[in-house]
Amino acid sequence: MIITNDPGKSGGFALKELDGKETCYPTPDTEQGIIDLIDRFHEKKQPEEMVIFYMEQNSGYVGKRKKKKTLICCHCQKEVEYEIEEADPASRMFNFGENTGAVKMAVMSRFRVKPKMVTPQAWQRTLGLSRSKGMSKYVWKHTLHIAAKNMYPFLKPTLKTCDALLILKAAEMTENNLFAQIAEGDGLPF
Repeated sequence: MIITNDPGKSGGFALKELDGKETCYPTPDTEQGIIDLIDRFHEKKQPEEMVIFYMEQNSGYVGKRKKKKTLICCHCQKEVEYEIEEADPASRMFNFGENTGAVKMAVMSRFRVKPKMVTPQAWQRTLGLSRSKGMSKYVWKHTLHIAAKNMYPFLKPTLKTCDALLILKAAEMTENNLFAQIAEGDGLPF
C-alpha cells in the first residue's frame, strides 16, 4: 500500500492498495477528520502488507501575494492604482505545519511508518514536469491539475487532490526502480 499526502488545508491524499485500486481524497477540515480518513486506509490494509508513506515537504517559504493599493497623485490629483507584493500571513504557515503534524501523527501511530518526505521539485522532476520561468503559480497549478487528469482520468482529480495523485505516480516510479534494482541483485542503491 502506498499513501501520499499533499499537506495543507487545500491539499489531499492518494492511496494505492495492494490490488492496484487507486483512490484520492481532499484533506479533511479537522484533525479528527484526518484521523478518521487514516483509519479508513488502515481498514483496507492487508495483513503483513508493507505500507509506504510519501509526504510533500514544504520548503518553509511563506510566499508573497500581490495587493492592490490606490494613491492620489500629488501632481495631477488623480487616483493611481498599483500592485505591491507582501508576504503571506504567518498564520498560513502555522496552519500548514499544524496539518502536517496531524497527518504525520495519524499515519505513524496507525501504520508505524515514518513518512518519506519529498520536495515538490523532486516529485515533479521524477514525472518530467518543470515549471517554465515566469509561469504564474495559478497557471502552474492548473498545469499539474491537467497532468493528474491525464494520468488518472477515472478518479476525476480536483485542484485539491492533483498533487497527491502526482506524488503517488512519482512514488510508484521510485519504488518500482528500487525493487527492480534489488531483484537484479544490485542491492540497495545507497
